[in-house]
Amino acid sequence: PNSGGRKGLKVLERVKPILEEGGCTVKVLETKYAGHAKVLANEEDLSEIDVFAPIGGDGTVHEVVNGFMSRKDYDQVKDSVTICIFPAGTGNTVAYDLKIGTPEKAAEIVLKGSTRRIDVGVFDKSSSPQGGSAEIVSASDVKLEEESSPQPTPAPDGRLYWINICGYALPTTVLKLANRLRFLGGAQYDLAAKQALFRNKGYKCKIEMIDAQDNEIVLEGKYSMVQAQITVHMGDRMAFTPHAKLDDGLMDLVLIEHRRVGKMISTMLAAQKNNGSHLEKKNVKSFQIKQLKVTPIAKNKMQGESTV
Repeated sequence: PNSGGRKGLKVLERVKPILEEGGCTVKVLETKYAGHAKVLANEEDLSEIDVFAPIGGDGTVHEVVNGFMSRKDYDQVKDSVTICIFPAGTGNTVAYDLKIGTPEKAAEIVLKGSTRRIDVGVFDKSSSPQGGSAEIVSASDVKLEEESSPQPTPAPDGRLYWINICGYALPTTVLKLANRLRFLGGAQYDLAAKQALFRNKGYKCKIEMIDAQDNEIVLEGKYSMVQAQITVHMGDRMAFTPHAKLDDGLMDLVLIEHRRVGKMISTMLAAQKNNGSHLEKKNVKSFQIKQLKVTPIAKNKMQGESTV
């Protein structure tokens, strides 16, 4: 209920009649605390459920995906239960990429019974004490279109699943600042991003990856931003990885090398144009990859979508 300034219950009031008039039986599960959506998606009896539908933003969706993917009966429910997003958060990036613009649109998709599969990434911190690795390991149904790609076996429990962004350096800093500014509502992320840009911190790290052609690439340097995405968009509907696809089995990685603050601002302003021009900057490198490992040279932390 707390997503997007407590919009969840109001959205429920709008869509529940639509679903019931369309012949659906609606069971309401109300979250009581942060992380509760993950618990519900992990432990709720889904034997008579066709659609598990979080009402919230990207954080709520992230919780549900992690709970669902780590269920003990995942192999039994993965083909019978679909996740559908009812956008009601401060940021609704995943829903936006799925062309679910409103809660009413989500209800319409549920009633049509149309689905598609999208890639799911896994983040494994155990591969490095301070860093971590990310890869595409599985796919999960999300209501939108017809099914497309096959579904491999999920990774072992204990890993962090993500369907949006896995970031290091600037993304983590922005999130930490934004969490302190939640009282500002939707403005929190914009202000946090500006503060982080002006702080202009660089992070020394080693980056190892396997690209789409199975080439091994190793880079080492000082970066302001290391960000892998499955979705095209990030905050403020910015098309940060314009070539990304939800179901191609790849992550789109953007590396921004550390430069003076003016260069960083110029790079991010270019990204806001949504035409991919930021990828042409000399301090920016982009890759389409299958696996990624980031090892900080100093004591910095890599964090996945749960904190981005």
